[in-house]
Amino acid sequence: MPFYLKFEEFLNTQNNLIGITFSKIEEIIGVLPKYTFNYQKWWSNRGSCEL
Repeated sequence: MPFYLKFEEFLNTQNNLIGITFSKIEEIIGVLPKYTFNYQKWWSNRGSCEL
């Protein structure tokens, strides 16, 4: 998904474990959908997520 390429590039420059704020993520890729702040499963590494 091209939308997240900037975030992937950012992550590739980090160590294996990072701490990052929602504000920093939005600075990198733009505004996040509102449900991402409250729906933990959205952040999983799984291919799909039921909302």
